[in-house]
Amino acid sequence: MHVIYVDELEDLFEDEGMPESLRDVYLRIDPDNWVPREIQYRMDFEYEGEMRELTMSMQQRDYREVEGMQVSYETGIIVRGPALTESKRKQAEEGLKQFEEELENMPEAQRRVVEQMAGDRIARFRRLLEEDLYETVNRVRSVRVSTGIDDF
Repeated sequence: MHVIYVDELEDLFEDEGMPESLRDVYLRIDPDNWVPREIQYRMDFEYEGEMRELTMSMQQRDYREVEGMQVSYETGIIVRGPALTESKRKQAEEGLKQFEEELENMPEAQRRVVEQMAGDRIARFRRLLEEDLYETVNRVRSVRVSTGIDDF
């Protein structure tokens, strides 16, 4: 794996509320296919009057050749750091506790349906509250290669 490290990238965003810089930027390149595998960085930003530090990682996986190009069919996104203010965290924990109590009191068939529909989201939300960690995976369903502007 080839790694490119940049200690700080400045003046990336002009929007208020966006970070002024990214720190400890790592770009990991697969030397066999010369494709990016991961970009990871730290950033500070202000949210509801509090400064936050997050570490963000985007992992490119499941590369497939499509008409001579390597295309990542899966992107894993991992965010570490406090996403909520303490007051919002307490509200969210209380809401989750109330939801779990309601879920527990539901008839079995209804509970299974709710868990089937929202189970992954509930688990991700719980992990966000307990570990300040958010993970998700985006998957490509299909790729169309443009041969000209009229293709779209």
